[in-house]
Amino acid sequence: MKKFSEAALSLAIFFALVCGVPAQERIPDSAAARLAEVLSNRQVDRSGIQTRGRADVYQKALSAVPFVISADGSGSSVVLAVKDSTALVITNHHVVNHPFINERGQPFVLLLFYDPVLINEPFDRERVRSCQPLRDAAGWCRAFQQSIRPAQVLGSDVAKDLALVRVVNPPQGITQIAPGQIDAVKAGDEVIVVGHPLELLWSLTTGSVSAVRRGFPTGTPQQSARSTVIQTQTPVNPGNSGGPLMNEEGRLIGVVFAQGVSNRIRAPSPDGDPRSSDVPIPAAGLNFAIGVNEVQNFVAGFTAKTR
Repeated sequence: MKKFSEAALSLAIFFALVCGVPAQERIPDSAAARLAEVLSNRQVDRSGIQTRGRADVYQKALSAVPFVISADGSGSSVVLAVKDSTALVITNHHVVNHPFINERGQPFVLLLFYDPVLINEPFDRERVRSCQPLRDAAGWCRAFQQSIRPAQVLGSDVAKDLALVRVVNPPQGITQIAPGQIDAVKAGDEVIVVGHPLELLWSLTTGSVSAVRRGFPTGTPQQSARSTVIQTQTPVNPGNSGGPLMNEEGRLIGVVFAQGVSNRIRAPSPDGDPRSSDVPIPAAGLNFAIGVNEVQNFVAGFTAKTR
């Protein structure tokens, strides 16, 4: 794939942020109901206030890693850029593959941004549903409204499991995660993941790089591609998809994605057939993130097509 300079990438992000920006709209009732269902009994932890170790990286990442809610799933994401009244966010294609549809037929997902006011108590289904339409909300309800945003799905790369979404009028104080350099990533480097595994909001895990694999097969057999991926043994689970893999400085070096890898062992068939059958064994400690260079190329290439 064509390499993009930092200047070209910055220009591409600028066009993605400012071109064709729709007005922020009210969240449809069906999406609000889904939001209430997903958040019911979930809680924002106090980890952003009480931290040790990688506290500096974690605290900076909190406002740059929104929770993503789609029509039938959820996941993590990364704020790439914030300019004026818009924000550009990257996540996985499979996280937004079944979006909500607004009145104009446009696909969108919901993003929940971090707000320390929300740590006071668990989300309540009925409270979430009743809070959304209020115009003169105060206290917790106001903080909740300010943290929820619809995000327009701009486009996806199925083969690399990447998707780009745009938020109009993002919450005040959100930040972006600066990109690192893929060439600087080496086996043994310590890495950090922040995301929402199993909808456990803003969880941190740490580990190390196992390898940087270039030309690694990604995507389905129908849409296979060769990509740069970072193999790690950092614990990730469903819900971490789309979240950032960061180096010790808190720079983005990859985006966690779903890559099915398993060991297969040969076992005798139950009926005594001399032929063997494959038994899939989940591969422990094999997790992957699509390299930051692939993310940059995707953003730059997508925006070049839409200009």
